[in-house]
Amino acid sequence: MIGYLKLWVLSCLFGVLFCFVLMGLGATYIWFTKGFLFLPVYQMKRALVFGVVGGTAMTSFALLSDTIDYFNARKKEKGSNRK
Repeated sequence: MIGYLKLWVLSCLFGVLFCFVLMGLGATYIWFTKGFLFLPVYQMKRALVFGVVGGTAMTSFALLSDTIDYFNARKKEKGSNRK
C-alpha cells in the first residue's frame, strides 16, 4: 500500500508540474505576442487542482489494473490444477 501512496504523490506532482509547464508556455506566448506577462493566481490554483485530480486518476487506473491482473492470475492458477 505504501507503494501506491508513493505512486499517488509522484503522479500528482507530475500532473501539477505538467500543468505549470503548459501555463508557462501560454504565458510566454502571450508575452511575445502582446508584450506583457499574464499569470493570474486563479490559473495557478486551477493547475494545482487539475494536477491532483489527474494524479489521482492515474493512480486509480494503476490500482485497478493491478487488481484485475491479480484476480486473472488467481483464476488461471486455480484452473490449471484441474485435469
